[in-house]
Amino acid sequence: MSTFILSGYLGLASPRRISSPNSRGATTWHYHYSTTIQTPTASIPAELRVYSPPEDVPHPDFTIADVVAKVHIASNGTAMMDAITISPFPGDPLDDEYENQV
Repeated sequence: MSTFILSGYLGLASPRRISSPNSRGATTWHYHYSTTIQTPTASIPAELRVYSPPEDVPHPDFTIADVVAKVHIASNGTAMMDAITISPFPGDPLDDEYENQV
């Protein structure tokens, strides 16, 4: 198992909204996105957890974001990331020119 801080651009896909109730009865909401950490020698499947206020909407599939996250890589090789900051690039991710703006 490994733990580290990651800073980089990630492609976000398949958002899922998940609630986490605490012992006092309050609920915290997060979006979980599927993504991949790309290195020169490997592609590591990952899930990014992002805090989300109750009325928030998810980023569309294929959004590219500048992310700083705490990362924990489990023994099965999947990376679980908890976003510290996330700054999605503006524009329509389905536009053919979207990636050229990054």
